[in-house]
Amino acid sequence: MVLNIERELEAEKAHLKARSQEIYDLWGKIKAEQTKTGTVNTFYKLKVYQGPDDMDVLYNLQKQADEIALKPETLRRKRATQQTQVQCVLRIDDVEVARTNKVPINWPSYEVDILDQFQIHVFTLPSKI
Repeated sequence: MVLNIERELEAEKAHLKARSQEIYDLWGKIKAEQTKTGTVNTFYKLKVYQGPDDMDVLYNLQKQADEIALKPETLRRKRATQQTQVQCVLRIDDVEVARTNKVPINWPSYEVDILDQFQIHVFTLPSKI
């Protein structure tokens, strides 16, 4: 039984080491592409710490000052994006029945976090929403 547990532990260590190497290789590809294109799309620096027995690996993403790393045109695009606000309007049969709060666009993902919820009671089937 102990031998079986040790084998499982070794298999898990090997699996984690392989996945860690995949993360490191992918990060290298991202950095190479950024260098090739002259762009900065991430503001994190990957720090890798290797344990003394070469089995322990710690990955630490450290956020860098994003304003420094950006090109001027990217910085302008970032500021314009963050100043843009959007909202959703719910219309039923061309009648506005609800409106969300205005929220800014997240940069660099260009996602919007609309967290409003509505409770609407519909008594007849609408022809369009």
